[in-house]
Amino acid sequence: MTYDLWRATRNQYTRRVYAVLKRNGLTATMLYDFERSLESTRREDEEPDTRQLSCRVSELSTISSIDPPEMALHPEETVIAAWWGGTPSGYAFVSHNLTLYIDPLEKEYSFETGYIRRVFVAPEYRNRGIATKLIQQACTYLSERSATTAKALIAFDNLPSLNLFRGCGFEAVGYHQYLRVGPFCRRRSKRDSVSSM
Repeated sequence: MTYDLWRATRNQYTRRVYAVLKRNGLTATMLYDFERSLESTRREDEEPDTRQLSCRVSELSTISSIDPPEMALHPEETVIAAWWGGTPSGYAFVSHNLTLYIDPLEKEYSFETGYIRRVFVAPEYRNRGIATKLIQQACTYLSERSATTAKALIAFDNLPSLNLFRGCGFEAVGYHQYLRVGPFCRRRSKRDSVSSM
């Protein structure tokens, strides 16, 4: 899938179409299972410019002005927020050893490791290394809480996220597929090295 196709299928209009289809009993998704070991510190090839950037654990209310989260924050999840020159510019949700409902798969999954989701950077702050710094901070946070692995589930067509997580040392180790037509559904998960991305 090209970046142009990703942009055409990932916007407010197609999200509305997907929501209508889902309400009418049709949904399909494929998520890659990404992992990264936290046992050793990995120096990133390209460090973001951090002169104006800081990341820290924050309250949900500090990020509500940049992007009201579509998904509710679980009480045991943590918000890592990015601040650019003192202004909230992005966030990520982080958890450790937690069971969460994964909406695109319409199922709960137990993460017996660290899990990073909902990485978001406000459009006016993109391409400044903020998402990379958020993931680095999330991995540090998880490592400090004895997690040995960090995990993320990423839609197969979300090229920016796929590239971001790869650049932060994550590798695809499997996938989850889900199809529902009315009352009938099919699930398939595979844990193995994924080379066709």
